Order: sequence, then structure tokens, then C-alpha cells
Amino acid sequence: MNATRWETIATIDVTGIPKTAGSKRYVGQSKAGRAIIIDDSGKKGKDWRHNVSAACMEAGVPCRGGPLSAIFRFRLPRPKGHFRAGDATQALKDTAPNWPTKIPDALKLTRSAEDAATKILWHDDAQIVRELICKDFADHGPPGLSLTIQKPTPLAWGDLAPMHFVRAVLEWYATPGNYLYPAGPNSEPRIYQDMGALARKAGEALDRIAGTL
Repeated sequence: MNATRWETIATIDVTGIPKTAGSKRYVGQSKAGRAIIIDDSGKKGKDWRHNVSAACMEAGVPCRGGPLSAIFRFRLPRPKGHFRAGDATQALKDTAPNWPTKIPDALKLTRSAEDAATKILWHDDAQIVRELICKDFADHGPPGLSLTIQKPTPLAWGDLAPMHFVRAVLEWYATPGNYLYPAGPNSEPRIYQDMGALARKAGEALDRIAGTL
């Protein structure tokens, strides 16, 4: 497998209160004999998914095939109980938590957003091979979602230019006689010998990475 890096295609911001998709429920059949299935997230859930779909379409990113990486950063509104009563500055109580550890569940929020972006950003959400999910309070902006999608790109040798410099330094330290021993009759050169051994091992690791290109 060749070494790759993940290149950002787009970062899309969605404004609104994130909602889960809810459970699907069968409620009967239409006159045409089709099953009627409703989503118990209701109008708010439907409106949220519409916001996600609309923002994805406005981004103008072509629907892609192949493997993708997705980063979901949800921003949730704080409950009123987190703020000091009667404080016009909306200051938080000392006991207000830093992170939203209660519902909605981060995975359910993600599934809802994935479904809303399907057929717009990707053909099938099974294409997402790497995923990072963050759930925070909207302390520095409006509630919503920041969605970053990335594609894998093979690493070129030039991408490793900083690695070449590190490799040269490691080679210098790994060469006996290059590192300086402390002066004095009671000096202990072992730490410098260990540095040389460590440098050799690190250099070998860099070679293994470069060998995958």
C-alpha cells in the first residue's frame, strides 16, 4: 500500500440545531398499496436534514465516488440552565460542563447528516473509510455543523522534503565519533551512545516510510 495523505475537498458549514434522524416507524399503507413509513424526529429533524442537504448543494462539490474521509464537528446550543440567572452578559455558571455529554448521541447525529449528504457529496455513505466526530457546545458561534470531506492522494517524494533533512541529521548522530562526549574524567558517554542507537532506529523507520512511495 502506497503512502497517502488526505487532501481537503471542501469544508461546508450548516447553520441550525443538529438533530438525529430518529427511528423509522411503519404506520400503514397508502391507497396505492405502498407502505407508509414515518420518521419520529418530526418536522425539526426534517428541517435540519434539509439544511444539511441545501448547504452541501450550495457548496458546488461534485458527487464523488471512491474512498473519502469525513470530519463532522457538531455545535449544540447550551440549555438555559447553564447560564447565570438575570445576567445580561449570558455568563456561564461555574458548574456548567465543558462538553455536551447528554443526548443527542454523536453517532446518531452523524448518521442523520450522512443521509442528508448522500447523492450530493457521495453516492453512498459506505464510501467513508475514515471518520472523525466532534460534539461541542456552540460557545463561539451559532449552532450547526462543520463538515470537512477529504480524498486520499498518493504522497510524492517532494512531500517528504522535511523528512530528508531529519534523515540527514539522524545519519550524523548515528555515525560513531560525530556526537561529542562530555569532558571530564568521570563523564558517562552512555547517553550519547544511546542517542546514536536511537538515531539509527529512527532513520530506519524513515527509510521504511519512504520505501512505500
